[in-house]
Amino acid sequence: MSHYASMTDLLAAEDRDNYTIEVRSADAKVAILAPHGGEIEPGTNQIAGAIAEAGYRLYCFNGHRKGGANYDYLHVTSHQYDEPRCRELIAPCDVVVAIHGCADVDRSGATLYLGGRDEPLREAIGETLRRAEFKVAAFSNTPDKFKGQHLYNICNLGRRRAGVQLELPRSLRRSLVPSGGTRGARFQPFVEAIRRAIHGHATQE
Repeated sequence: MSHYASMTDLLAAEDRDNYTIEVRSADAKVAILAPHGGEIEPGTNQIAGAIAEAGYRLYCFNGHRKGGANYDYLHVTSHQYDEPRCRELIAPCDVVVAIHGCADVDRSGATLYLGGRDEPLREAIGETLRRAEFKVAAFSNTPDKFKGQHLYNICNLGRRRAGVQLELPRSLRRSLVPSGGTRGARFQPFVEAIRRAIHGHATQE
């Protein structure tokens, strides 16, 4: 359960030294989000930023709460994510993809989970990642908490009211972004696989 009931509550209560917000506008109908970046879900903002380098819009909320390691304190659940800059950025977008982090679910710590209400794009991302030799759970095997079906989940608040979220386990994130923002050997193949899926989906629209 989140400490704050909404981003509105968090922003009203937290010192600005405890977080930064990165917003990158672009002439694109695609937005990539890291709603829990920085030390909240490490690696997610680096991954989101790299995907967005294809000319997409970008939003990252990066937590760096000083004086302690309880960064979960800055985590607001996705269906209560009412941060106005994020909502404004994604409102006109046909494609919204949110990058999240989770604890290792299986023993390998390599299985990632896809959710969101944009089923065609969700399946396309899963397929391109599998072809790039990443382990992706079938949606039917995805835990309910990762399925991203809530109508107000931030990934589902673009123009089409349907988006995609990726839940990346801790071990996978550590292999992609080993430390200090460095990029692991599989970082670029991961990023490019997601870009291919987005491009192919947009071409078919």
